[in-house]
Amino acid sequence: MPILRAQILQRPSQGERPRAHLIGACGAGMKALAEILLDVGWELSGSDLSSDSSAWKSLISLGVHLVPEHQASSISAELDIVFFSAAIPNSNPERTQASALGIPQLSYVDSISRIANSMSCVAVAGTHGKSSTTAWIAALLEQIGHSPTFICGAERTSDHRNGKLGKGNLAVVEACEYRNHFHALNPEAICLLGIEPDHFDCFSHFDLMIEAYAKFLDLLPSHGKIVYNKDCSVSSELILNRDAKTISFSLRDSYADWYCQREGRQIHFFSKGIARNSYEFPLVGKHQLINLTAAMATIEALDGDLSHPGITERILYPPQLKRRFEIIESGPFGTVINDYAHHPTEIRMTLEATRKQYPNSRIRCCFQPHQLSRTQTLHMDFVEALALADFVFILPVFAAREAQSVEFVNESQKLVEDLNHRGKSAMFIPSLDQVWRTLETDASNQDILLTLGAGDITRIHNERI
Repeated sequence: MPILRAQILQRPSQGERPRAHLIGACGAGMKALAEILLDVGWELSGSDLSSDSSAWKSLISLGVHLVPEHQASSISAELDIVFFSAAIPNSNPERTQASALGIPQLSYVDSISRIANSMSCVAVAGTHGKSSTTAWIAALLEQIGHSPTFICGAERTSDHRNGKLGKGNLAVVEACEYRNHFHALNPEAICLLGIEPDHFDCFSHFDLMIEAYAKFLDLLPSHGKIVYNKDCSVSSELILNRDAKTISFSLRDSYADWYCQREGRQIHFFSKGIARNSYEFPLVGKHQLINLTAAMATIEALDGDLSHPGITERILYPPQLKRRFEIIESGPFGTVINDYAHHPTEIRMTLEATRKQYPNSRIRCCFQPHQLSRTQTLHMDFVEALALADFVFILPVFAAREAQSVEFVNESQKLVEDLNHRGKSAMFIPSLDQVWRTLETDASNQDILLTLGAGDITRIHNERI
């Protein structure tokens, strides 16, 4: 059994490749885990219902044997261990079979924590921007000669990786607050991007979420470091009276430890009011600056060499992630851009950035809400954010970890009604397979078409590729 015989990251001896099966293999986190296991030398199989996803194709290309269903026959006595995602219940037939055969099982959260906690762990946390900032930190470290292990909730387009085993002792990990998953980490540094109400299925009120973050920060040792968003009042309050060293970043306060100001394509960094370096930065949008500034502050907290000439090159050519303002195509529907935005703050920032980048284009937005609890609780915030588009198409709410009901359609229709009441053009689309047929009406090749959401809306793009 490899967890006992050879810890997850111990490279196998010749002819002794450990074997593992991943249930729910195509989730972003599970894909990262699979890639790290492959880097170590594991032999992998897995199962997932998303056989039409890009993650499926990527894992297949790496030699992972995947099946598009959960079946007991996929679990054999020759397996050393079974890894499973947080979405997989005990009753899953593959987990049941593994139990019957006495095969050890390890959750995604426990697996990632074992990897990260065996190194010096840098945890990137917050309601927005975790994946992008994790990618920035990893890319900047690589650019200046480090080789970090990284675990990211989005796929890098440069190498199609969500995760990678580095050669050094540093792990940069996206730390998710859902179900307090980040409490499994033992970080030596935390990058805290900001905290807003979210995940209403496990944090029924905001105080519970704040408490979860406070306990997460408590995990830092006294010699640890907290890089935090000074523009977020909740984050600023949580870091008070802590033994760990604190480093602030801001887009508002020029006397923060790291302050960023934009002038066109030029960005200027300041430290406590004193000018530092300037760079050419091609990305637009406030959120892009927040993520980069947080990453730069984190690199300095890790004693990284920010005078390295590679920093200028990396900022000019940022790391690109799938589903993060990802340009899919230019054609009869205009420029089609896909983004993971699924919270009102993210939607607003994405639409503002789109308007700034394409000031003379009509913006049509197709949004798939994610989770009924989030959509109902933040209903009017969604309306106000979506109203920034010229035309809005709304799909039924994507049922993530929730039982389907008629409310998933009703809530989306209410969004449409409230947008119409505000004088905005909005339409309900009943299903994914009706999206392109609906969108072709009144389409122009001068438009910008944004597809937004954290669910399976990307299927409409996979079908066209």
